[in-house]
Amino acid sequence: MAGKQAQNQGQTQKMAQLHLGLNLVSGEIVCSDLTADEVGDPTALPGLLDQIGGPIEKFIADGAYDGTPTRDLLATRFGEIVEVIIPPPKTAVASPQSVLVPPVRDRHIAEIHRLQQAQSR
Repeated sequence: MAGKQAQNQGQTQKMAQLHLGLNLVSGEIVCSDLTADEVGDPTALPGLLDQIGGPIEKFIADGAYDGTPTRDLLATRFGEIVEVIIPPPKTAVASPQSVLVPPVRDRHIAEIHRLQQAQSR
């Protein structure tokens, strides 16, 4: 029930969020943070990345991390070599510069829209 508030005998209890980073090869937890529920995932990310002792090749996260700030932070910390896998929400729109050289996120958005159209037929 992390990230939610629970009612207990008329009292409101604030919940916390546990943020974890895993090494997908070894299964080892490489970073962690326990934050108040109102602290968003992108806000917790810099502190999590500070705990990682070396470069990363792949960053996989849920849609809460979708956005330019997360991608820019990862590029600044680890360079362009890091592969970022964050599924954009169904309602995501491509960036204005996507017509010239579409970034990976915009290609993913185009694919989601294509699949939605195919399913609606």
